[in-house]
Amino acid sequence: MRSPIKIDTLKQAETVINRLARRARKLVVGLAPAVSIYSYCPAIPEDKVLLRYLFPVAGTFKKVLIKVPGTKPDKLFPVHIEIIGSTTGQYFEGQLRKETTTVPLNFAIEEGTSLQVTTTAEGVTGIEVAALFVPLIDTGERHTALADALEGVVDEGV
Repeated sequence: MRSPIKIDTLKQAETVINRLARRARKLVVGLAPAVSIYSYCPAIPEDKVLLRYLFPVAGTFKKVLIKVPGTKPDKLFPVHIEIIGSTTGQYFEGQLRKETTTVPLNFAIEEGTSLQVTTTAEGVTGIEVAALFVPLIDTGERHTALADALEGVVDEGV
């Protein structure tokens, strides 16, 4: 058994407390970031589908960003976003007026939900479509470690 710590001054007390605080167990949990989905179409495909994606896990579908070169208020680009789950569906249909447009959606989806972005436009080239999806925390892998272990990894430059 260890002998009791003898503290005669405030400075000694501060030193002991600081040393004990460093030994305290600190738990750190790391989470996976949002998932970015991307598609580039050099030309509009025959089936008019610009992006097709099947979500393997449940989560929150945040937004879609569409970049269509040459789109302006007098030259609109028609787009249709369809999200279909086993029990629900969401649709967005509109005419894009700017070269880069963000469509905020922000709704929960279930595993197996599909996303499809289509257009009825013709002759447009260089279309980019990106979507942002945040998986549920329960679907990701969890890794826990003591803060001291993580500090060692960071110190090693990993």
